[in-house]
Amino acid sequence: MVTTVGNFGAGLIMVGFAIQAYARSQTRALAALAIGFTLIVGASIATSVSALLTDFRRIQNILLFQTAITFGGYLVIGYAVYSFKGETTESEPVAEEAVGD
Repeated sequence: MVTTVGNFGAGLIMVGFAIQAYARSQTRALAALAIGFTLIVGASIATSVSALLTDFRRIQNILLFQTAITFGGYLVIGYAVYSFKGETTESEPVAEEAVGD
């Protein structure tokens, strides 16, 4: 139970960070990142709740659903990483220096 709550908490923190990053940058890649993390965390939460509510009956269906949604989340995160253009702002001189090396 403790690990489940910890997993949910960590996942929700990642979703929050991704949403904050999108709010600052307004880039499509970071919006996709937030959506991908949300899908993965949502699938994790839905799986645990569904399994507990059904006393683990039809666990194969629950796990199939969880795997499909998680896969979709990873695809969206993959798109986010692939499509990220690396735009920087003037307030990020470290990133600009790294490009010149």
